Amino acid sequence: SATPPVEEVVRDGENGLLANFRSPRQIADQVECLLEDRQLAERLGKSARETILEGYEKEACLRAQANLMYSQIR
Repeated sequence: SATPPVEEVVRDGENGLLANFRSPRQIADQVECLLEDRQLAERLGKSARETILEGYEKEACLRAQANLMYSQIR
């Protein structure tokens, strides 16, 4: 959905497809697009995986969270 929390990670056309959260038609159109264009679906899937591995690896996220907490008690 094209909402701020999702848009922090998903870049429309780069690592996913966004649609208006309140528009079933737009959501269906995006799903249909991926079903019809398997190359696009594969490219977006690979890019999405890279996004997660680069920016959201578990150990890195835990370190960042711990640093944030420690910074608040200093």
